[in-house]
Amino acid sequence: MIDLLIIGGLAALVSHGRNQTFEGKIERLQQDLKTGKINSQQAQSQYGEIIKGEIDKIPANGMPLPPNIKQAFESGLDYKQLAGKVDPDTYNFLEQAYWYGEWDCKKK
Repeated sequence: MIDLLIIGGLAALVSHGRNQTFEGKIERLQQDLKTGKINSQQAQSQYGEIIKGEIDKIPANGMPLPPNIKQAFESGLDYKQLAGKVDPDTYNFLEQAYWYGEWDCKKK
């Protein structure tokens, strides 16, 4: 019986933690839209708020980057040329690093 309570409690914590992440918030928004809890205008508004919240988390001097990535951008790396040549996670990381990285936060 105690085992079930512990497992239930851990599952609730994991679920709550997941709902606090960007991905969790987006999944919840999609589910609410699919189930009809919100309409498309509300979904669009909430999506904008989620994105703004994520952007607001970025420090004024940009997010810290690994030295090799920072040097690559300073040397002129164009992440867009890597579209379709690298896996989507790597491409997304490079795109975010380009726009929000510490290498040149003046471009924001």
